[in-house]
Amino acid sequence: HFFPIAMDQPGTEGLQQIFSTVLKSHLRSFSPTLRDESFAGKIVSASIELSQRTALLFMRAGVERSHYGSNLRNLVWVYKGLLLAEPRLFVEPSSFLSLWAHESLRSYSDPLVSDADREAFSRLLRDVSKRYFKEVEQHDIFPDTHIFCQYWQSLEEVSYFRVEQRAELMATVSEALDTYNESHARMNLVLFDSLVSHLTRLTRILKMSHLLLLGPPGCGKQSAVRLACFILNLSVEEVHPDREFTTAAFTSSFKQVMNRVGIQDEKVAFLFPDTSLVDERFLIPLHAVMSPGDACGLMDHQEKLEIAAVLHDVALAEGCADQPEAIFRFFLEKVRASLRIVLSLSPLVLNARPEARALGGLRSLTARLPGLVHCSGVNVMERWSEASIKAIATREVRKVELSTSLSTSGDERRQEEAIQALVSFFCFSFSAARQHARDAPPPSNEVLGASAAAENSSRQGGGGQNA
Repeated sequence: HFFPIAMDQPGTEGLQQIFSTVLKSHLRSFSPTLRDESFAGKIVSASIELSQRTALLFMRAGVERSHYGSNLRNLVWVYKGLLLAEPRLFVEPSSFLSLWAHESLRSYSDPLVSDADREAFSRLLRDVSKRYFKEVEQHDIFPDTHIFCQYWQSLEEVSYFRVEQRAELMATVSEALDTYNESHARMNLVLFDSLVSHLTRLTRILKMSHLLLLGPPGCGKQSAVRLACFILNLSVEEVHPDREFTTAAFTSSFKQVMNRVGIQDEKVAFLFPDTSLVDERFLIPLHAVMSPGDACGLMDHQEKLEIAAVLHDVALAEGCADQPEAIFRFFLEKVRASLRIVLSLSPLVLNARPEARALGGLRSLTARLPGLVHCSGVNVMERWSEASIKAIATREVRKVELSTSLSTSGDERRQEEAIQALVSFFCFSFSAARQHARDAPPPSNEVLGASAAAENSSRQGGGGQNA
């Protein structure tokens, strides 16, 4: 009883016209070299070619990984980042092109799960950049520290610009962590380069949309999300369902969060880790809010009438029609503007759990609920590197009181040798565990600290002179 109509995405000419119009309009207030129409035209042409070649590059990998690939969504993400540029900060073409390269990396490279794939895209991006922007020094487009974020100077900064020195960024994030620990349950984090880089990516995504965060267990996904939300002044809400928790109870809890956002004007991030995926149907209300449309079935008629009554005057003042359905759509728009849904998932954990295997794993899940990928920014956090493990182990070992003979000897060289010996032992132990269990989570800070204390105690009891 339906007449099917197939719609394809716009062709190259259509995309050129759409994104050229958007970019030229944004650059009108910039310096003469940036508002030159040929400059915007080159960026758009380079972006379209990059999108098309990326789609071909990862076409085969996209069959197995649902979050791979390239489509119009990725282009939109790039231009969302470009529209954050301000005329007072971006004066030279090289700085704006560096932003274009950064946003392309974030949109296309962050969802990739292997170093080989990320390196392949990096080569592709540099090749496209050389073809279209020959007159600009490539090192200025791809500087050694290629990170853009809103806290590039301080936590109070709201503009979006490039970080000049990693040390400055590390100090700013460390300040944010200290401030967080003053008002929340303490997070005993070690801020190494990889974690801070991921933090800038999470804040970038959450500033604009929902977040699909993928990574192995124990890599710090939830801690990074909580700190990112704190920097963006988002309160984090999480439901902890057990196996007796019904879909109706979960939906009711989620609708309470929606009411806080849409009626009380709060800014909230709803954190949903894979441990909460007791029932696939829990994702349906989340998917309804993440996806465009009227979110049919999310609330019954009586609930819509109650929302319309509460928001009646506010909605009419904003030009909304005096109808319950229209006011409910106004409510949904407010929710989608200020609510961020964060899905923190480990594909390997999902595929290993019996209930998740019954659902078909992550790929089948996102095929049934495509908005989980298509309506969110994707970031992949990899396993901790050896350098990261060493940084954490070093910090925790230095907290431990060394044996009496070492601490009173005044021999700093022997003390440092003892510390490095303990650090090497922990790194070796974790590497051995990782070889036997491919996805063994990294040891927590607390475990490292307790182990270091126990090891030092055993050395002291067995002859501290040999420590």
